Amino acid sequence: MAYDHLSRLMPKPPPEPATGHQLAMLRLEAGNAARAVAMQSIRATAPSEHDELFDGLGFRSAVDFRFLSVALRWLEDIAEHANRTLADDKLASEIQAFRDALPEARNMRNIGEHLPEYLLGAGKLQQRADLLAQRGQQNTLGVMIWTGYGGHGTQLTWANTNIDANAARRAADRLYAAVGAAIDRRRGEGTAARD
Repeated sequence: MAYDHLSRLMPKPPPEPATGHQLAMLRLEAGNAARAVAMQSIRATAPSEHDELFDGLGFRSAVDFRFLSVALRWLEDIAEHANRTLADDKLASEIQAFRDALPEARNMRNIGEHLPEYLLGAGKLQQRADLLAQRGQQNTLGVMIWTGYGGHGTQLTWANTNIDANAARRAADRLYAAVGAAIDRRRGEGTAARD
């Protein structure tokens, strides 16, 4: 008993194989996140009958783009968890393709989630020398630029980050399909092992 505290220093055994229920929940959550991306991408780019209640389309669209960045991170988190569970090389490649398709999404979410720090110049990205040299100080927190087509544009640039709602939706659909395919491959391995 005197050495119980040392147990937390010992390497943990690998996780048990995922159960059918866990795999089903991963698929469900990936689907929920992908649908949230689709919903927010539509909301961010289409006018609403309620826009005037919120000072026009610009404000509502900006809020919806911020929630889009959260939904994208939700999906990425689920896919990462699925890959830790499944250790699937194809899924790992699709996660990287998702990140490559939306290189600024994570940064936009980070800025939105930690806005008070960024307003004071103490945001995580504001401290990175490599980004400062590449982009300059992120002092454009109050500037939002919409470009593209749609009610207010399909792309939002804010604080030197950019999200394209259409690209986000395509990348989310692809990543959701990749999570499902990885789960199907795992289930197929389990079936083959029992035969």
